[in-house]
Amino acid sequence: MFVIYLYTMSKKREIFNVSLYVAFFFVLMLLTSTYFVIVLTNFDNSIAQKTKDYVVLDNQDISSYYTESELNHLDEVKDLFDNFVDVLKYLWLSFILIIYFLRTRFFHISKKIFNEAFKLTTVVIVIATLIKLTFFDNLFAFFHRLFFTTQWIFDSSSLLIQLFPLRFWMEKTFEVVVLSFVFYFVVLMLYRKRLK
Repeated sequence: MFVIYLYTMSKKREIFNVSLYVAFFFVLMLLTSTYFVIVLTNFDNSIAQKTKDYVVLDNQDISSYYTESELNHLDEVKDLFDNFVDVLKYLWLSFILIIYFLRTRFFHISKKIFNEAFKLTTVVIVIATLIKLTFFDNLFAFFHRLFFTTQWIFDSSSLLIQLFPLRFWMEKTFEVVVLSFVFYFVVLMLYRKRLK
């Protein structure tokens, strides 16, 4: 009886450990998708394009378009994006090192354990995504309170709000989620084929 209990616990622990790897991979896909959606978004409006280029490439002078408080917010957005890119680089490096040092373990996971971990992680991710999309307004405000110290609430007449309304951020978030799930499923299904 005790041996069966230990065996069951070891299987659950293995599923949990594999779920952590799968979840880490999804977070990496989510952040990578966020980066690509931001960088690859192009605007018909020249001011919006220059604003994006200012944040992403730091190669535009946008001071004549915005108020001082809008510029302060955009400076914080630019700093946040720069930090985000640094974190993304370190996460990819960590992921590569984990795969390298644990490579024998990664290819000796049973298909059954992987399937259980994949299902568990996917259910958690889907629930979290539905919560994120359902309560987008609240999460958007929470994100701003967490990461910004300058003014981030602007009047609807503000150029910043006219160019980048809440609907724009909802659409971009949806694009990120879809792209993340595509990467997640394609890569993990290819990985699953290599398992025994």
